Amino acid sequence: MSDQQASQFDMITTEDPLGTQMQAVDQIVATGRKANRIYATPSDSLASVAINALLARAKNGVSVLAGPTAAISTAGTPAATDLKLWGTEADSVTLTGVNVTTADTTALSKYPTTARNAAPAWRVTDTSVTTTNFKVTFTAYTGATKYVAYDLFGNTVGSSTTPSITITGNPVSVAIAAQNSSAKELKRMEFDLNRYLDASDRESAVVTSTVDGSKVGVLQILGTLSAPRTITRTMTDPFDPSVAPVTTTIATTCSKTFTDSGLDTTKQYSYDVVTEGGVDNQACKSTASATPDQSTSLQTQGAGVIVPSTTYPATAAARATTSATARTAASASHAAMPTITDTQLMEAMSKVSPRATLMAQTRAGGATALKKQLATTAAAAGPNYEVRWFGFIQGGGKYVPLLTPDETRPFLMFGGDNHGPGHPDGSHRIQADIQFYFQNSPQSIELVPNVGDSHEYYCSRPDLSGCKLAATKNAGTAGISLTSSSISGSVGIAQLRIHSALPFIPSPPEPAIDVDMRFRLQPGNSTMVGYHDAMPTHEVYSGLLPGDFARDYLAPEKGLRCLFPQPSFLGCQVHLNRSL
Repeated sequence: MSDQQASQFDMITTEDPLGTQMQAVDQIVATGRKANRIYATPSDSLASVAINALLARAKNGVSVLAGPTAAISTAGTPAATDLKLWGTEADSVTLTGVNVTTADTTALSKYPTTARNAAPAWRVTDTSVTTTNFKVTFTAYTGATKYVAYDLFGNTVGSSTTPSITITGNPVSVAIAAQNSSAKELKRMEFDLNRYLDASDRESAVVTSTVDGSKVGVLQILGTLSAPRTITRTMTDPFDPSVAPVTTTIATTCSKTFTDSGLDTTKQYSYDVVTEGGVDNQACKSTASATPDQSTSLQTQGAGVIVPSTTYPATAAARATTSATARTAASASHAAMPTITDTQLMEAMSKVSPRATLMAQTRAGGATALKKQLATTAAAAGPNYEVRWFGFIQGGGKYVPLLTPDETRPFLMFGGDNHGPGHPDGSHRIQADIQFYFQNSPQSIELVPNVGDSHEYYCSRPDLSGCKLAATKNAGTAGISLTSSSISGSVGIAQLRIHSALPFIPSPPEPAIDVDMRFRLQPGNSTMVGYHDAMPTHEVYSGLLPGDFARDYLAPEKGLRCLFPQPSFLGCQVHLNRSL
């Protein structure tokens, strides 16, 4: 299959047809068209679809499919989804097609009606870094005469009489306490961020702030790009690992400040902020061209940041498994609230703050269980902490637009892994386990790579029925390596490189899975930064060993074209700066 053939081929996956259609919308947006100027059309009329696409192109807008002619405003269609995400930031909605009415337009216009939440009065507004320190700037708190910053261990790391604190060292999570003239704490705010070690990180940096006990979280995007960003929220229960994470795409916005409300303060929330195409867009008052130079544009940019829980579950069960002494210590502690990863890392390093201890006790079943867990971890022969990169193909197989040598079965299929997200021990294309030995002497980092078998099938029909297995090959693990690694004290860094070629098409340009990701583990600012192909589906898991994994990242697959050398195809490479 040539580059040209691949560029002309894609398919709507049966696992997520809406997601696949929305990817097409993202690619149109990435060409620079005004992303919030929406042109919708009935999905059951080919003539309407063609007319709408031409009109949207002529008017510098985006063409999306609505419901069928008899039910234009059906929920869950690309049109309804896109308009709902834009909310009141939508510029306009135009319905085009055969036999559509004004009433249909009115019905569809009910979606872009959600106004953005107002930002709270007290919040972080900016963060800057130098080679020796970082500065957190925030709005003033009424009645406060002094502000004090505390790290995860309760240490005072900075203070100021003005609403800006400079802290020595690399940026990490801190709690900021507002005090009055009597040194009484009036309110506390948690501050978290993704990687922001130098000026080059600023474009992808996102910081978050939330007041302890508040149901409101604020994302502050530091990058200057005038482009729409889609925000996805994942809710995780830090006190019960058996509860499955809940992921919801909540908005598409041009604003650099986004406020999320109605949060459960006993849950942890992670936010993924995605910019398709990485180019300025006229929707965000940019004067950029509607046809940017694609040779210089970036691919999908992803940023991610975590908001830790700020209160503990007010349930009898939680109170029963947590000692009164631990609760009192946690309440009195000035320590910043840890994320799940922070808590696990501090357990692995046997440096546990009172608040982290309380969270660990609740999850592990009380102080006795925690003591046993720490003792087991310290004495274990296995790694202290592990990060797993996991790539797999959803479904049973993927059709490839090539003919087989078998005339009775001319259609070619490559086998899939027959499962969706959330199966870290399941079948896979690639798996890379990075093991950080924080407790060993000397400390070390090890890589355990694994590549699943690839299967080639010849099928009698294009619907991939009547298939027989033609060949099985394995690409081997030589393409998975750590190009650099270091570990010292509480900081571990590893650069993962993956180039795993599809063994059935060896001739250039060979389709391959490519990943280049730098992992940094440190209590208060664990991150992963780099890029990966948008095929297959990628997940990242992490956790103590022995123990259970928690999923940190999910990137659904976009199509076989994304296995070809980049940047041949728009949207096929994800540039990432994300908290763990």
